[in-house]
Amino acid sequence: MHTWLFSIVFAFLAQSSPQLAPAPRSATPTLLHLKLTVSKVMDRYVEPARIDPSRMLLSGLESIAREVPEIMIRENVKGTLIVEVGSAKLSLASKIPSAWDLIAGFSQVFAFLAQHLPADVSLEKVEHSAIAGILETLDPHTNFMTPEVFREMRTQTRGSFGGLGIVVSICDQKLSVIKVMDNTPASRAGLMPGDRIIKIGTQPTENLSLSEAVSRLRGEPGDPVSIVVSRTGWKQAKTLPITREAISFESVTHRILEHKGAKYGYLKLKAFQMPTALMVKQALTEMNKESVQGLILDMRGNGGGLLHIAVEIGRYFMDSGIIVAQVSNNTRDRREERADAQSTIFKKPVVVLVDDNSASASEIVAGTLKYSGRAILIGRRTFGKGSVQDLIDFPGDSALKLTIAQYLTYGDVSIQGVGIVPDIELHHVRMDPKQRSRQVTYYTAGREASSEAQLKSSLDAARVTPKGKSMYTVFALLPEPKTPPFVCNYCGLDPEDAQAPSDPDEFVQDAAIDLARDILVSFKGTTVARPAALPRLKSVVDAFQTAADLEIGKKLKTLFSIDWKLAPSDQPSLTAKLTVPGPTAAGKWAKVEVEVKNTGKTPIHRLRGELGSSNPRFDYQEVLFGVLKPGETGKRTIEVKIPAGLSGRTDTLNMHFFSHLQDLKVSAAGTIAIAGSLQPRLHLSLSFSDAKDSDGLLTAQETGVFRIRVKNVGDGPTGDANLVLKNLTGEEVQLLSTRADLRNLAPGQKRDFTFQIKANAEAGEQPWKFVVELKDCNYGTNIEIPWHVMRKQGALPVTKALTGWFRLDSEAEIFDTPWSESQKLQGRLAAGATLKAVKEINGFVQVMAGTSSPLYVKKDAGKIVKSSSTSVVLPEFYVYSPPAITVANPPAGPVKAAPVTITGELQDLDGLRDLIIVVSNLKANVYAKKVAYSAFGKGTSKSAFSAPVPLWPGVNVISITARDTSRAAETKNLILIAE
Repeated sequence: MHTWLFSIVFAFLAQSSPQLAPAPRSATPTLLHLKLTVSKVMDRYVEPARIDPSRMLLSGLESIAREVPEIMIRENVKGTLIVEVGSAKLSLASKIPSAWDLIAGFSQVFAFLAQHLPADVSLEKVEHSAIAGILETLDPHTNFMTPEVFREMRTQTRGSFGGLGIVVSICDQKLSVIKVMDNTPASRAGLMPGDRIIKIGTQPTENLSLSEAVSRLRGEPGDPVSIVVSRTGWKQAKTLPITREAISFESVTHRILEHKGAKYGYLKLKAFQMPTALMVKQALTEMNKESVQGLILDMRGNGGGLLHIAVEIGRYFMDSGIIVAQVSNNTRDRREERADAQSTIFKKPVVVLVDDNSASASEIVAGTLKYSGRAILIGRRTFGKGSVQDLIDFPGDSALKLTIAQYLTYGDVSIQGVGIVPDIELHHVRMDPKQRSRQVTYYTAGREASSEAQLKSSLDAARVTPKGKSMYTVFALLPEPKTPPFVCNYCGLDPEDAQAPSDPDEFVQDAAIDLARDILVSFKGTTVARPAALPRLKSVVDAFQTAADLEIGKKLKTLFSIDWKLAPSDQPSLTAKLTVPGPTAAGKWAKVEVEVKNTGKTPIHRLRGELGSSNPRFDYQEVLFGVLKPGETGKRTIEVKIPAGLSGRTDTLNMHFFSHLQDLKVSAAGTIAIAGSLQPRLHLSLSFSDAKDSDGLLTAQETGVFRIRVKNVGDGPTGDANLVLKNLTGEEVQLLSTRADLRNLAPGQKRDFTFQIKANAEAGEQPWKFVVELKDCNYGTNIEIPWHVMRKQGALPVTKALTGWFRLDSEAEIFDTPWSESQKLQGRLAAGATLKAVKEINGFVQVMAGTSSPLYVKKDAGKIVKSSSTSVVLPEFYVYSPPAITVANPPAGPVKAAPVTITGELQDLDGLRDLIIVVSNLKANVYAKKVAYSAFGKGTSKSAFSAPVPLWPGVNVISITARDTSRAAETKNLILIAE
């Protein structure tokens, strides 16, 4: 087992799909993973006082209610928890005395669920959800890891995998190469950034998610793979055969910087993986041979890794003292890791670069070097993750990541929740006049940078540690970005939001590196203890800031005509107001007018405003006025693009004004209303036919056709939408077409699509499995429909040719194939309807009803007649037609943080199944809390609903989901700002 120090919080979302024939449940689950989890928590958790069985029970139950729509958890005034599945109920005491009672309670719950839940609901996934809920009450880094997540974590920390040596992403809905690593199979094959990978083997990539594509590109070293690549300028795509090799993650890069005849080392440390310590050792040894005068250790963006690797790297810079101490709050033990002279490699001056994404293991190294006086820190306050996790293997390749201790850096300093304050706080000033929004970003310290303290249930510090303050604060221009090889238009973003994919390994000599170098120059190769060095750095910092101010001022004057001179403001006086010219429609640009007037007797220098808002699009927008003379009025306009598909909402605005860093104690408030988009609602019809003999089966080398019709029955057009057919079977069947464009489908319009497949194999007991995915990134539509195709098993089925007409004796369902395992409903016809008969197969009669492909009806639904005066044409029918949700008079504008009653109506042609209402509020740490569930009786096509919904201060997202009997679902979101 290894001790882990990752700052990433893993979240799991399980989703069950309908099975062909759900097997009856064999027994109540043993809950092995849940029992092991509770046992390990009781035995080893860092803070036993946090273990609250009653909270764990409720949180675990609420978590499984999020997993399974049919489960509802209610609390009554008598202190009882009610677990409901339909009309069945189970009562539990809400207050339980011990963790062992927690196990007994969940044993009762799962026995109840095994009896009442549908057989196609995976109780194993439900158990994992219960565990996630239990652990949620402890801290954000204690969590259960499924086999898939555990496998990927081991790959990341191992530092190597079998692959090609490329970094890929989805750009413009195509799998694109972002980076090619040197001396890898990909570089030797000639791959370049910007290349599009069209196929991996025989699998088209346009219907793969990024994780699916990465999984197919990886494999065992020595295994071959063939990829088809297109490139701008090529007349046609090329097939590249490549053999996989062991690829190492580049957790360390380094270089020698030369300045004024002296050499300085630069070492970028991106993660703490198994090979990292050796790589750092080799880099430092090389730098010693080059006689560098100091080192810049860049750990910006380093989220952590293995504890023992961080300790080993710390020893390379120190010859004595404690690098890290692990302590438990119950004081059972204290474990120390010390430096020693034998391990020391680098003794020259060190400057460390950090930011708010430097976390965990990187904070151990940075904190120890700072508090021991060994290094100067530049950047931003670090993340503040001061806890230690142990990874405990469970049966079935899953694991428990359990917080077992907090760590203290040199001098017994705890950074839990507070981070490490740099000696020099550096702010990169960004300017981009081509952007309509956020043209200038100047000061970012007041912004809510990412922090451990923001996470739900974060631990308190093991020692009370003041946050502290940087000795110096500096501003400098961010370097101009290099011209990228290509840009990415990500799904759902406007064209003006196209982004150049960044290479995390590209070296950019920015202001932080320049300042660190200037500091090392001032040390002249001699290590000076930090307390003595800091006052001496004033002249270096002042000179750096003077040069940076000239650059900033020149650019602000040139691009925006802003005078950015700095001078003391004597008793500044200012009035300000915000003006919002009416509601803004989603998909349009919103404008906020800012007007200020200097009502004092002296100029105000470096005047700027920071906007706060309940809407993240407006939050932390910044406006710069520069010098404002007495009596002068300044005006600025903030422009923000409102995403298409956004729900209607009214948000608060509050702009606060500063003279450089001096708070002027002046603010201006307002509200902005966003008119929600007219939403599309999509209905789908699905059918399949084979090309050879129209029997609904595929034989070897035979092609088949999926036909899909999409109709928009909503109020607005589709956004960035597409339709994808995915193959879940493998190489036995080949997709000849996979993706279709569904953008800008207007209300009332419909489009027809065909997808061809080809069978590469013949017989088999199981059907080929496919999934139809329809996604609209603007509106959050995500429809997944399983689809199966039967293949020949043994001899071909017996068919009997028919002549005449088939008349229905009663209402009957019409299907696309005669095989129940793969049928899609095409519609229903009333008794007396007459259709042209073709043949009989598998208990069905093949008929024609005005469609291009044959249809099937059960043989016992009617009889053959010799003649008919008319042939029935099957009416238009949509097998996927989710319910319509209408909300009556939803509250508008900021409301009080008290329950509101949401009322409305549901309608569905197939019959309503149930209604689920959940509410989320990130500020209040409320995540998809289910507040209402209603199941409907068979045949209910229309129903009113009314539900009380609790609200918390901040942004409340209320999601109303209705499902019908065919499992089609529709969700409507309401956004309410509560005060």
